[in-house]
Amino acid sequence: MERFVVLFEAPIAQADYDNIMKDVDASGQLQNENLLSHVAFERKGMWCVVDVWNSLEAFQHFAETVLKPSFQKLNLNVPPPTVLPAYRYEGAGARKAVSM
Repeated sequence: MERFVVLFEAPIAQADYDNIMKDVDASGQLQNENLLSHVAFERKGMWCVVDVWNSLEAFQHFAETVLKPSFQKLNLNVPPPTVLPAYRYEGAGARKAVSM
């Protein structure tokens, strides 16, 4: 199964990120079986999020039904993410290494 890395880099504050996460949690979609990992951090004035998804379709569905409405509700202009196929995925939640 091919996995995908989704990288968001947005000029938002930590409070904005926290509000997005509260909104996503309230939607009941925070614990998504297709979202394998989620890491967020601030870098050079940008809030960055790196997710690993089971499939591109799963991410696109989440983006359309959960993220975009949350961004609109919170009046945030978040640029589209960079989406890349993962060459390798390992970690505590990984069942096996993924390579192309």
